[in-house]
Amino acid sequence: MQRPIPLWFGGSYASDAAMRRIARVSDGWLWYAPPVKTGHPLPAPDPAAVMERFRSYVREAGRDPAAVPLEGRLDIAHGTPEHWRRTRDAWRSIGAVAIALNTMDAGFTSADQHIARLEQARDALA
Repeated sequence: MQRPIPLWFGGSYASDAAMRRIARVSDGWLWYAPPVKTGHPLPAPDPAAVMERFRSYVREAGRDPAAVPLEGRLDIAHGTPEHWRRTRDAWRSIGAVAIALNTMDAGFTSADQHIARLEQARDALA
């Protein structure tokens, strides 16, 4: 077992206070943003600029930006497998090391429906 257990913090790119706190004390950033249903695959006007700002906060805190990785979020409740792949690639392009898959707000009424969508995404993103 890894000790201590890494603590990843969630927070919005729109909050400087959250980003600075994450940069200072977190073991990783869970980039919180509402699901993106249309347009650019990532939830920010300029994701690369957001990451550079975050990395600058990490450096200001005396830490190595590589020590505070990013997890993105992929809304698989909406869109197509092609959109999912573009979104995954966009997260990768700004340095995400992992992506959380979200099936909320899909209108599913059973766990089996959520599982089926997760399996569809797994296959599409492999």
